[in-house]
Amino acid sequence: MNFTPTTRAEKQADYFRSCGTKKCTKCERLTVGRSQYCREHMIIAHGQWKKMVEGKEMERKERYETFAWFFNEARVLGIEAGQECSPIPMEVHSPNSGQHWTVPDGVCGFAWVKVRPGNCSFAHWLKKNEHAKSGYGGGVHIYISDFGQSLARKGACARAMAKHLRDELGVNARAFERMD
Repeated sequence: MNFTPTTRAEKQADYFRSCGTKKCTKCERLTVGRSQYCREHMIIAHGQWKKMVEGKEMERKERYETFAWFFNEARVLGIEAGQECSPIPMEVHSPNSGQHWTVPDGVCGFAWVKVRPGNCSFAHWLKKNEHAKSGYGGGVHIYISDFGQSLARKGACARAMAKHLRDELGVNARAFERMD
């Protein structure tokens, strides 16, 4: 025959019997709620947890400042490499109209730097600060938007950026370019 509690005190007693009473892992007092500690030790543990979280936030802030520094440095080196590049001029002939012209910046195209894996801290920072977008085939892509349509200049910029990020931050960064 099952016992069915009727009064509030009986219901509380039945609840504690079913849950079992737990003792604090630090002392002999009863625990609070689902915690493994009594109230006093729970407050101490919460304070330690808050200090740990604040420490991790400070570490993340410092890491993000480092990322910003090296990204800006890579960007400057990339722009310098693109400006120093000497593309081979492209000659265009139209067979229908017979027109002829020269494109001094060479063939058209685009370039990007791929950072892998896409879930590393640096990749998260790049996406958070809108420097990169999730890339096809994994990783994140930093698209080179400078230098108009010049494939040679964009490629030089991407290669310089990828090299700097690899050498200084140790991230897996590779340069890609494609003719348009």
